[in-house]
Amino acid sequence: MNEFSFALRKITAFSLILLSLCLIWWVLDVTHRPFAAGLALGFLSGYVNLSYLGMKIKQMTELVLTSANRRFNLGFLTRASLAAIAVMAAYKFEQIDLVATLIGFLLMPLATLGVIAIAHRRRKEKDSRLERGEK
Repeated sequence: MNEFSFALRKITAFSLILLSLCLIWWVLDVTHRPFAAGLALGFLSGYVNLSYLGMKIKQMTELVLTSANRRFNLGFLTRASLAAIAVMAAYKFEQIDLVATLIGFLLMPLATLGVIAIAHRRRKEKDSRLERGEK
C-alpha cells in the first residue's frame, strides 16, 4: 500500500502542475483560450476520475484484507458519468473546446503511467544507492 500512496502523491503533484500550466496558457494566450480551457477541464475531470479509482482500489484492498464476503465494484458508472459531465459542459459552452477536453481526459491516464514509471525508477535507483552505501 505504501507504493500505491506514493504513486497517488506523484500523480496529484503532476496533475496540479498540468492544470496550472493550462490556466496560465488560458490567461496569456487570448486566441487559444477555448483550447486551453478544454485541456484544463479534461485534465481536471481525468484527475478526479483517477482519484476516485484510487479511492475505490484502497477500499477493495481493505475489503480483501478483512476477508469479507460482500460484493464490490470499482465505480465504473460514476467514473463514466464524470467523463460525460465534462463532455456535456464542453459541448454546451462555446468557450470550452470539446476536442481539447477529450484530449485532456484521455492524456491523463497516459501521463499517469509516465509519472509512475519515472518515480518508480528514481526510487529504485535511490534504494540501490543506499544499499551500496552511496549518498
